[in-house]
Amino acid sequence: GIQNKKQTAQMPSEQDQVGLINKTMISFAQSISQKNMQLLRDDSSSLFKKQVSLDAFNEAYQSFFKFEDKLLILDKLSPQFTQKAMINEDGVLNIQGQYPTKPSPLVFASKYVYEGYGWKLLGLNVQIK
Repeated sequence: GIQNKKQTAQMPSEQDQVGLINKTMISFAQSISQKNMQLLRDDSSSLFKKQVSLDAFNEAYQSFFKFEDKLLILDKLSPQFTQKAMINEDGVLNIQGQYPTKPSPLVFASKYVYEGYGWKLLGLNVQIK
C-alpha cells in the first residue's frame, strides 16, 4: 500500500539529489536540443506521464527550444541548491536550485515521487532569469 511506499522513500543524500537533478536536467537539455520533450517525459514518473501528454510537454517547454543545444553545457556544471530539499506530506520530494549558466543562471524547481525502486520526476519548472 501507499504507507509502505512513503516509509521506503527516505530523503536522498545530497550526492543523490545532485545525481537526480543532473539526470533530469541533462534529459531536459537533450530534449530541448531535439525540440522534442520525449526523452524528459520517458524519464518521468508514470503519474506525470498519465497527467501530461507529449504534446503538453512540448507546449510547456517550447519557449526553451530557441536555446537549441546551448543547454547541453549543464552536463559540465553542478547544481547549486537554493534551499534544503524536503519531502512533503504526500511523499513528494522537492528540490530547488540553479546552475551557474552565463549570462543568466538557469533556475529549477523539481518534484519527484518514489516509484518502484527510485525517485522519478513528477514536475519540473525551469527559468532562465
